[in-house]
Amino acid sequence: MTVILKVFIAVYLVIFLIVTRYSCKNGIIFFWASLFIVPSLLLLNTYIISFINVYLLQIIIISISFVLHKEYRKALFSFFYNNKKPILTLIIAYISIIIFSSTVPLNHQICNLLQELLEISIIVESLIVAQKNNLFVRKLCIVLSILILCNIVYSFVCEIFLRTNFAGTPLYLLMGQEDNAYYTDMINMQRGIMDFRLQSIFAHPLSLGQYFLLLVPIFLCKSRMLNERFRWFMIILLSIGIFLSGTRGALFPLILIVGLFLMKEKIRFVYKLILTLPFLIVLYTFMPLNFQRDIDKYFTSFATYIQFWDDTKQSKSEIEGSSMSMRFEQFEAANDEIKDNPLFGKGRIYREYYQDHHNQLHPKLLGYESFVLLKLVEQGWIGLCMFILLIFYMYRIFKNTYCNVWILQLLFIAFFLSTLMTGIRPFSFLILGMSAVIVSNQKSLSSHYTNVKPL
Repeated sequence: MTVILKVFIAVYLVIFLIVTRYSCKNGIIFFWASLFIVPSLLLLNTYIISFINVYLLQIIIISISFVLHKEYRKALFSFFYNNKKPILTLIIAYISIIIFSSTVPLNHQICNLLQELLEISIIVESLIVAQKNNLFVRKLCIVLSILILCNIVYSFVCEIFLRTNFAGTPLYLLMGQEDNAYYTDMINMQRGIMDFRLQSIFAHPLSLGQYFLLLVPIFLCKSRMLNERFRWFMIILLSIGIFLSGTRGALFPLILIVGLFLMKEKIRFVYKLILTLPFLIVLYTFMPLNFQRDIDKYFTSFATYIQFWDDTKQSKSEIEGSSMSMRFEQFEAANDEIKDNPLFGKGRIYREYYQDHHNQLHPKLLGYESFVLLKLVEQGWIGLCMFILLIFYMYRIFKNTYCNVWILQLLFIAFFLSTLMTGIRPFSFLILGMSAVIVSNQKSLSSHYTNVKPL
């Protein structure tokens, strides 16, 4: 890491410390905003403690400020007391998995467990602040909307028109991460009909696709905070970003959750859309032949993104990535990897541990493009079950707010399907928590949204 970056991070942390010292609420908003400003830099080590990187240090600072606040401290202790049984169950299970895992050293795994607990803590603290302060969610929504617009503008100007990404290779060189397989620059990568893949500032197109997908449910909420036209404008922008990123594992869940939403909440819109189909078909038949061919090409490519299970179509459209047959092979490889310890696996962060010791990605599991593969290899079958239990219990906590329950269900469906198809990106769990906090604390204009029975 260069001196320039060290100075930048030092100044950044000082500013963050001042903001958090002045207002814990604004510090939390600052933290969530940072995920959409300097995400790659947040993963850099602070050199204070070996496993503490920039974003974890931010969480620690917020947690200290949070505990020093009398009202927040009381609410935090109350939350842990009311949920002590599942929390203790998860912690005991995770410690047992660490003890009985077979490969990764215990100290590395304990550090990773502490990181996960810190991520859970910032989500809980955000939920408490949202319930205590009515303006918190509104401010967070406004800040996120501005940052999303900035990300989209940056991507269109730099990646599409200038065909360069300053947050890609140039930044990786400054960070000293140019040889890290998890930092990519796909500005010139062919993907179906496109000769590039959008990734903005997020180090990988899969990250952009998954993060944008998890933001969509925020704008599906019919709340007093954002008017309907602006909400749909943001949904369209996020959808364009997901499509241009070439992330099949985000596009399919996007179409699914928006389709379910429209069928349940926008019947008139769907009815009007159906009525326009005959007009579009007639218009298509009168178009010049070359226009029809272009439309056919784009439609075929779009359909191929959705039909991720069809290996033949993926090959014809020149869409590279793990096919369905490859995913089954990876699942077999994952089982083979843990055949000596199927219950507890190789140990947390085995993916990174393998890369550090072999200077390459795993030859068969590659990027572990499913949470099933990652959790199965790292924590065995017990760890995989505990991860699913954690997500389910997280959903139950947010569902108990009885606000936008239907949208909350769509959010967790999107997360589950996306991570099942493309794996867990660095900040996916955090963004899931942030979106759940916003969705579950937006006051709905319609009581119908609040009182929807869970699926």
